[in-house]
Amino acid sequence: NFNPNLEYKGTIFRLPFRKNQSEISSTVYDSRAVMELLDNLERQCNEIILFLRHIKRITFSRFDNGSKCPTILATIEKQSLSMFLGTGTLMCNVTNKSSDGIASSNAWLIATTEKQIKEKYATSSVACPLKQSSGKYQVCSCEGASFCFLPLAKTTGLPVHISSNFAVSNNRRGIWTDDGSLGTLALEAQWNVELMTSTIPEAYCLLLETLKELNLKGQVSEYKYCALWPVTERLHEKNPWSKSVDCVYKMIALKELFYSSALSKWLTLRKSKFLSNNILSTSLSQHETEKCVLIVMKQLCLPVVDLPLQYHAHLDLANSMIPEANFVEM
Repeated sequence: NFNPNLEYKGTIFRLPFRKNQSEISSTVYDSRAVMELLDNLERQCNEIILFLRHIKRITFSRFDNGSKCPTILATIEKQSLSMFLGTGTLMCNVTNKSSDGIASSNAWLIATTEKQIKEKYATSSVACPLKQSSGKYQVCSCEGASFCFLPLAKTTGLPVHISSNFAVSNNRRGIWTDDGSLGTLALEAQWNVELMTSTIPEAYCLLLETLKELNLKGQVSEYKYCALWPVTERLHEKNPWSKSVDCVYKMIALKELFYSSALSKWLTLRKSKFLSNNILSTSLSQHETEKCVLIVMKQLCLPVVDLPLQYHAHLDLANSMIPEANFVEM
């Protein structure tokens, strides 16, 4: 019953689907293509609503020819569960209810940092999925994507989702970057670098600190402290995401985010010790080796942290490694 000549209480976005090929594009939308587009939206709906501030529910409906009422295809609703560390971190539940009444829920932990940067408002959020099992949560990684509140087209290669008020490209497929070939960065690229080196790494570390606190309280189980740490080699685009990864590690090094199983204690990088790869290279299985080393470390009360090799290159471990000769002597 929509009449363009009358007032409509709401907002309508009219998408001009192309029925014929043109000079701009050869993509043509028929009824099936439109339905495929709607199906894709439904599949992404859990993440579409994730970083939206004021929209709590999205309903997908379809008007069939000749019908006066729409057919509801799916309803997605976001519900806040808990707040942590003041107002910086939120645990929420996203429920997807299909037309046949079947509902599925996904829990997410979202850390947000906001500040003024050069008189501009900057906000960044980092999110990871949580799997509920036996009354506790297990931390999961995801195929990290970039968001500017709504998802952008490109994935990042990070194990978490990241949203910020980026300067995005005109087609919203990605964020504005600059290779520096012009000598100076464009203002849009400069703004994104500011986000990458300030609010994004701060939100990232806030997420890690919250997961540590939840682990200490027994709400998160089987938590590997470095499970969500970024790895530069896995980035789909080094520019500008590598800048953010470098800043994340600089902040991680200063915080008690390294867990020593030998001491059952969280440590900073400066107070941690790491074993060289030669020490762990034995004829025993990896599990047996780690078990033996852990027994020795507990007896010696050494603050040894089990850090996988893929993270070594991101940290300055020169003064924290235990040489093989020293280990044998101990």
